[in-house]
Amino acid sequence: MNLRTLRDELDADPLSRGYASLAPLAAAASLNTVDRTVARTRFVTARAMLAELGPTVAATIVGKLESASNAGGGNLALKLALDAVQTYSDGGGLDVGHPYTQAMLDQLATAEGGNVLTTQEAAAVKAMANVTISRAQELGLGGVRGITPGDIEQARAL
Repeated sequence: MNLRTLRDELDADPLSRGYASLAPLAAAASLNTVDRTVARTRFVTARAMLAELGPTVAATIVGKLESASNAGGGNLALKLALDAVQTYSDGGGLDVGHPYTQAMLDQLATAEGGNVLTTQEAAAVKAMANVTISRAQELGLGGVRGITPGDIEQARAL
C-alpha cells in the first residue's frame, strides 16, 4: 500500500468525491467501488470484432477501413491498422486501448478524417478495450483486499 499516493488522492480529490468530509469507512468504500470505466491494452482482430460486435457491424467497419486505406493512393497508417485487425495469429491484432488508436478512431469519425466511420462505429471499437474498475485499482492501491478504513486513517495521519 502506497500511503503517499492514497494521501495525495484524499487531499487533491480530483474526482470531487468529497473525501475530506467522509469518515474512513465511507472514504474506503468510495475508493473500492467499481465505477471507473477505463481503456486497457487489448489487441483486437476481425475475429474478435465478429464475435463481440456481430457480423453485420464488424463487416461494415472492416469494409470501411479497407476502402479508406486504398482510397486516393492509400493511407499507410490505416493500412497498418487494418493489417493488424486482419492478423489471426496469437498476439496479433490492433491495440484498441492505446491512446493513439483511440484518437485515430475518433479522427476517422470526423469530416476531417473523411467520415470513414460513424461515431457509433468508432465508439463500438473503442469500447472493446473498456473495463470497469475501482478508483483504488486505477491508482494501483489496495490490491486484492481493497483499501481499508485503517489505510485511510494512516494516510490522513501522514
